[in-house]
Formats: sequence, structure tokens, C-alpha cells
Amino acid sequence: VTRDGFPVGHWVFPGNTVDVTTVARVRCDLRGWQLTRCLFVGDAGMVSQAHLQALSKGGGKYLLAMMRRGDEVTEEVLSRPGRYRTVAENLEVKEVIVGEGERRRRYAVCFNPLEAKRQKSHREDLLNELEAELASLSDLAKVSHTKRVCALRTSARYGRLLKETKRGLAIDRQAVTELERFDGKFVVHSNDD
Repeated sequence: VTRDGFPVGHWVFPGNTVDVTTVARVRCDLRGWQLTRCLFVGDAGMVSQAHLQALSKGGGKYLLAMMRRGDEVTEEVLSRPGRYRTVAENLEVKEVIVGEGERRRRYAVCFNPLEAKRQKSHREDLLNELEAELASLSDLAKVSHTKRVCALRTSARYGRLLKETKRGLAIDRQAVTELERFDGKFVVHSNDD
């Protein structure tokens, strides 16, 4: 789109197209255009070192959503202290720069207080459900690997909140505290000042 939001081009790919292949195709298609400035915007599925390098070639600019996965975003960006600046009722932002000089990486940590409340409420409901599930397992305490126990441990919904103890399954309070740290937060990364 132009600065005024007027569409000048679009691409439609089959639903099974891997995000990786779309970057090369769009860059190739844009070569003949007389663009003075172009910003590629993508979701977390677009993030890889190869994509960042491809998007940066020839002065290309990008703005990408980032995922939390125990990497630089989690360890350095989200844990960096600093004040948020209010941008809107539901958005506060702080800038975090990692590294120095030409190789520095610029992130924006975004905080949505409304989303944080929603996530906290959802987690409380989830923990209440999980406590009820664990209480119903107390009759089976002598058998540590029933189908229900295995189902809970491998559950996408509950598994990350559980830990194995000598007494059986229990809620992992450390995992809950770690999740609380991220309530309402998301990170975007850009090479465009």
C-alpha cells in the first residue's frame, strides 16, 4: 500500500505455501517497481536468520512479530527493565536495543493491559480446572500412570503447567509464575529506525 493506504500490489498464495518461499517471491516481483521505500511486515512465522538477511539485502526494511522461545527475545528483550510509554488505552511500548553499531537489533516490547487481564483470568480458570482434575486423580494415587494421568501430562492445555512429584502430578507454580511474566506482552523487531 502507499502511505495513504492505497493498494499497489498484492500476492495470494495457496494455503499450504511455506512462509519462507513467499519472501523470495515477493522480493523478486518487486524488482521492477520504482519504490523509494518499502517495509515488509510479517508475523512470527516469517522469522528466521535467513529471512532477516534476505529482507535486509539492498537496504530492505522489515517489521516482524517475534515469538518467545528461550532466545534473545525472552532472555534479553522481555527481561530488560525500562518504562513503557502509553500509545493508546490498550497499548504501552518500550524500545529495547540489543547490541551496538551496525549489528544492533531494535525491538519494541508492547504491553496491552486489557489483554493481560484477559490472560490472567483465562489462566485462573485453567488452574481451577486443573486443580479439579488433579483432585479427581487422588483416588488413583497408587497407580502413577493411568490413561488420565498420561492424558493430562501430554495435554497441550494442561501439560506445561504440571510437574511430576513423589506424590504424583502437581501444578508447577514456577511455570505459572513464568507465564504471568508475559501477560499482555508481545514483541516486534525491525531494522527500520
